[in-house]
Amino acid sequence: MHYYSPESLGQDTPHFSIETIGKETIHTDQRIIDASYNTTMVHTTDLPSPTLSHTFEVPNIVKAQKTQKSMVGSNLGIYDYRNNSCLTNAADVLRAGGTDIPASNVQLRKFIKEIFGGGNK
Repeated sequence: MHYYSPESLGQDTPHFSIETIGKETIHTDQRIIDASYNTTMVHTTDLPSPTLSHTFEVPNIVKAQKTQKSMVGSNLGIYDYRNNSCLTNAADVLRAGGTDIPASNVQLRKFIKEIFGGGNK
């Protein structure tokens, strides 16, 4: 999982992407695609180098990448900071692969804050 500071992106909020490495490497992040705040997952090609990165153990990388691929180009719903964001979607990919990631929004943000030292806003 990669964390991008607000300063690195020239915006007010941080951003997260998820990069999985199996038989292939897949790097994606959630994006808002219209004025109504609909979102999708895209292949990450235009972000700067991450501010911080963390490697998670993914017991079933095949399942994680299958989930990740299924999200690319899909309508992921309306952006919601707590329940449908770049962070929650990255966590969903890890969870699909069997990584022990908190499902509760409050616990997920606390967990990520511990890992990235405050990069969970």
